[in-house]
Amino acid sequence: MKKLVVLIVFVMVACAIAQTAKAPQSAKQPTSVAAAPAQSHVGKYQLFFSPLARADVYLVDTETGKIWKPITITNAKDTNLQSAPEVWVYQERVDSARDFDAWMMMHTPPAAATTPSQ
Repeated sequence: MKKLVVLIVFVMVACAIAQTAKAPQSAKQPTSVAAAPAQSHVGKYQLFFSPLARADVYLVDTETGKIWKPITITNAKDTNLQSAPEVWVYQERVDSARDFDAWMMMHTPPAAATTPSQ
């Protein structure tokens, strides 16, 4: 009986040692981080929002950097709609002073109409 117990313990120890043995490494391993391909699990579109306000919700295209913001169309005239529809509207980005100047040129309010003096 003792021999059987010793044999079982010996087999279990041998299996445990065999399981922990390290597999041989191949000679062709990347030597730098740049050589290994980068894996990203980020989708093309991501939703970003503030937990403090519902108005701070944005849809971001992670490849181009374009952003959209949801708006509710309150003056929809379709009687088949159960509620006001929400759509994503593209938001222009201003990343620099030059972008801001170009944006201001496109969004300058029209000059106030003056009445001719008589």
